[in-house]
Amino acid sequence: QVRHRDGREPIVLGDYPSGGFQIVCPAFSSNGDVLFLDRWGDVSAYSFPERRELWRTRSAEGFSYPMVRGSSLYTFTASSTAQADGVAGLLQRWVPDRGTPHLVGVVEGSGGVDPSGRFYICPRGRDLLVHDLKPWSGPRLRARHPKDIEWAETSPDGRMVAAWDASGDVRLWPLQSPSRQPLRVLSSRDTGTLAFGPAGRRLAAAGGQNQRWLIRVWDLTAPPGTEPLVIRRNDQTFLNFVTFDPTGRWLVTTHVSEAAFWPLRDPAPLVLAGHGSLIQSLAFTPHGLLLSA
Repeated sequence: QVRHRDGREPIVLGDYPSGGFQIVCPAFSSNGDVLFLDRWGDVSAYSFPERRELWRTRSAEGFSYPMVRGSSLYTFTASSTAQADGVAGLLQRWVPDRGTPHLVGVVEGSGGVDPSGRFYICPRGRDLLVHDLKPWSGPRLRARHPKDIEWAETSPDGRMVAAWDASGDVRLWPLQSPSRQPLRVLSSRDTGTLAFGPAGRRLAAAGGQNQRWLIRVWDLTAPPGTEPLVIRRNDQTFLNFVTFDPTGRWLVTTHVSEAAFWPLRDPAPLVLAGHGSLIQSLAFTPHGLLLSA
């Protein structure tokens, strides 16, 4: 379904038979006039607002999702053929106006193409790997975590990668400059997915425990040690997906068959934690750079 902000009747696209967990993953073109749909390697394109099917092509079968970067469309497919060769899947680049796929390369895990279209970033065990796309090259090690990496996400400005591992921590790494130390380490137990806000200012980590979920939202421009904004919902067991709207004013979560919109105040209140005892008074320096508690 495609829903309009003003509450019009939803638009229904595609004709897909029931297929269990074979989900449909959508992505709009950079100017919003084409909607790409990818269901298990069945990739199609629809024009907007005409809602006309432009093309539909069957690619490699397996869990697949689209990524729009500038004028290019990429798909990752967890292909059984690739897995038989010891890698996780296939990365393809499409000609958006004709629906023609071209193999970019085989990759070690599900990940993402950075906003510039220059790199593919994916985890493999404890390693965070980077492929150069133009020209294609084998993986190089960007960072190594203490535990297996469960999720990695690139910031919209392409400057950093957030990676969450089984230790419960999220580490932020510079993408293009070499560094053995992360830019920041954020504690986030029970994370299932990560999402950056549109300007890269905010990072959301979503997950759950005991059939209840929560989302932590960090302001990455705030001083280190600032507590995240925590969003909870106790009437829903499942959390399927999380993203920000293009303005960054809303956080959107999906729960089975519904989507919830959470307003984000700008600026959000900042909470500095870590003081060892009761804070009874505060004092700022005249220039406001230092705070004594």
